[in-house]
Amino acid sequence: MKRCIPIFLMIIILIFTSCRTTEEDVNISEEDAEKAFSLLIQQSGSQAMGYVFSESDETDFLGAEYNEINKDADKIPYMSTLLANWKEQTSSTVQLLIQNEKDSLTTLLENQTFPSALTMIDSSLTSASEVFESQNRTIIQAEIEQQLSDLIDPTIESEILELYDSYQKIEKLNGSKTYKKISSSDVSRMAVLVTDLYFEGMKIAEKNIRTTPDLYQDPLIIKVFSLI
Repeated sequence: MKRCIPIFLMIIILIFTSCRTTEEDVNISEEDAEKAFSLLIQQSGSQAMGYVFSESDETDFLGAEYNEINKDADKIPYMSTLLANWKEQTSSTVQLLIQNEKDSLTTLLENQTFPSALTMIDSSLTSASEVFESQNRTIIQAEIEQQLSDLIDPTIESEILELYDSYQKIEKLNGSKTYKKISSSDVSRMAVLVTDLYFEGMKIAEKNIRTTPDLYQDPLIIKVFSLI
């Protein structure tokens, strides 16, 4: 029984020492928190660019009427080929858009500051992205809209709409379809879609970084977000 008492005391001392060490280790300064958030937003923003490319779809660009056109594609000569060309153009346009915007986005990400970083740690798992979006969305969306205006060749879409318009008129004469005028894509709407995807991807990336232990992650991020 006498031997048990010293052992019990040693266990208590070890637990107490461990707790003190842990408290000291996780003592985070405002400067450390701000640096960690700066690294975090740069990583999240970089991953978000890939998300835009992987999640973009031609249906987003052609508009809500795409499904209606696609449904009748087999009945319209050459329409399937035009839609395939549209899909390919959409993919290459988004890829070029990301390449062209990379430097501009990188500069915005590197210059982003977080003056209340300590309070942001527990506020939300996407708090860095939310701050960045609130301060930069208008700028980014305007740049994306300009890039889309410069990159998109309207020729294929015009051919699709003209061909479908003719098909509808013939079907209406035959009494088998109601005519519906379909407008061309709105670049402003497309810019909103791409911008939404970018910030959606950023928030997903931030949440994953902040909740996934990674021994290869920057030590400051590991410390600030307790990834141990």
